[in-house]
Amino acid sequence: MKKVLKKMLTGYTQTGKEVWKTIPEICHPFVIGDIVERTGERFVVIETDNISKKYPYETNSTLERGLSLFSLEKGTYDPEKFWMLGFPQDSHTELKLVGKATPELVSAILEAQKAREEYYAKR
Repeated sequence: MKKVLKKMLTGYTQTGKEVWKTIPEICHPFVIGDIVERTGERFVVIETDNISKKYPYETNSTLERGLSLFSLEKGTYDPEKFWMLGFPQDSHTELKLVGKATPELVSAILEAQKAREEYYAKR
């Protein structure tokens, strides 16, 4: 069976030609709601499939898949101070699974993240 690679449009060349880059496969074991630890700080995984350019302003940049983590120590639901860490998936070995968040906690964090996105969209 042939493996199908997914691609994403990352920009255009100066001549207007589309630049498509391959989206990396998932290689981390985490799901939304996992509590992970890194250097003594605990985080809740709130996004497992964040695809972005490695170098945002470079048209020909490779893509990387990442995790979005909410800090349990620094975290707040205030849209202006909501604390989130973007973590490249190829660094997932630095993260240690230590538990699962309650559905209520995950829901509150995701609602706060949505409020934060809406807050910054209105600015």
